[in-house]
Amino acid sequence: MRPLTLKQELFVKHMYSPDSDCKGNSLESARRAGYKGNSNTLGQIGHKLVNNGKIKEAKNKLLADVDRKIEHNRKIAIDKLTTDFKYLDKQAEQGNIQAIQARTSIIRELDAISSLHSQRIDTGAGDKLPELTDQEREWYKEFARFKAEKERQKSIKLSKQGS
Repeated sequence: MRPLTLKQELFVKHMYSPDSDCKGNSLESARRAGYKGNSNTLGQIGHKLVNNGKIKEAKNKLLADVDRKIEHNRKIAIDKLTTDFKYLDKQAEQGNIQAIQARTSIIRELDAISSLHSQRIDTGAGDKLPELTDQEREWYKEFARFKAEKERQKSIKLSKQGS
């Protein structure tokens, strides 16, 4: 099978890249890839390209690359936040207010990652992120316990203020 032409490669990039401003629009993707014609002609070209076997292969490769990058960046972020949390946890236990605040920010960031992880990331192929690792699951459980304890302390404090 022959490789994609430059126009076909550009079509794949415009049609399926998550950062493309015409993602999913085959007519506009065909236009930006350099195909010529009126809207009707470009729509037909886009339709043919979307159904082309080589284009489908290139799309799947592109989306697999995007998934790998997402997973790689997620792991880096979790590792960095986990390391920072361990350090700040020791400082917070000694009563360091700044460490407590920074630790709370880390928990919020990990919550955001957790929320994103549980959602499907739409890259156009209906793909999902991989399952959490056991270590990540344990950290999320620990953060949930920590948040529950903070909420309990907050409610105790509020009840004492109300007395």
